[in-house]
Amino acid sequence: TAAAAPPDGHSMLMGTIGNMALIPNTMETYKIEPLRDLIPVIQITETPDILVAHPSLPVSTFEALIEYVKANPGKIRYSPIDPYSIHRIEFEEIIRVTGAEMIWNQEILGSGGAMEALASGEIELTMSTAPYTLPLVQKGVVKPMIVSATKRLSQLPEIPTLQEVGIDARGSWMGIFVPSGTPEPAVNRLFEAFQTAANLPENRQQIQALGMWVHTSESPAAFRDFVKSETERLAEAAKRAGIYVR
Repeated sequence: TAAAAPPDGHSMLMGTIGNMALIPNTMETYKIEPLRDLIPVIQITETPDILVAHPSLPVSTFEALIEYVKANPGKIRYSPIDPYSIHRIEFEEIIRVTGAEMIWNQEILGSGGAMEALASGEIELTMSTAPYTLPLVQKGVVKPMIVSATKRLSQLPEIPTLQEVGIDARGSWMGIFVPSGTPEPAVNRLFEAFQTAANLPENRQQIQALGMWVHTSESPAAFRDFVKSETERLAEAAKRAGIYVR
C-alpha cells in the first residue's frame, strides 16, 4: 500500500473523500489512519455527485421527486453504490432531512452496476460522481435531480445543489498523499509541481469537461486541515445515519 511504501518523495497516492475521510471512520477492518500513516500534499479537484433518476419517473425537479417519493412510500428503489460510500451518506442525509422513504437495493454495487440497474429500471435512483453520471445525463439515459457540490455544475446550470435545499452535502474530492516520513522538502516540491500542473489551462479544461473542477490547496498544511475537518464532519454524518463509527 501507499502507506507502507518508501517515504522517498516518489511514492504517491491519489486519495478521495471516501478512502481518506469516510471509510477510516466507518470500516472496522480498514488498515490505515490517513492522517497518521500518510501526509496530505494537495487537493486537486472538487468532484460533484449527481442524483439521477430513471426517465420513467414523472418528475423533473428535486422538490417534485421528494413529493412523489412521499406519495409512493416504500416503492422507490435506490442504490448508493456501496455501503461505505459517500453516496450512502448523501442518500441518508436526503432521507433524514426530507422524511422520504426509499428502498435500498443492497445487491447492486459499484457505479457501473448502479448505472446499469438504473438504465434497466431495476432501480429508480442512484447517485455517483459526475464523470460517471454526466455522460448518461447528456445522452438522455437518466434524468438529473440535484447535485451534491459546493456550487452548481456548469454543464447543468439549472440543477440546484443539495446545500441550496438545506441538506449539508458537498460532493467528493481528490488529492495527493505520500507516505508518512516523506521529507518536507520533497512534500513541498510535489505540492508546487501538482499545483502548477493542475492549473494549466488545458488541464483545467479537461477536468471541467469530466464534470469536475480544479481546486488546489493553499499549502500541504491547509490540505491536512481540510482532510481533518472532512473526517470529523463525515463521522458525525455517519453517526446520524446509524453507520458504525470506530
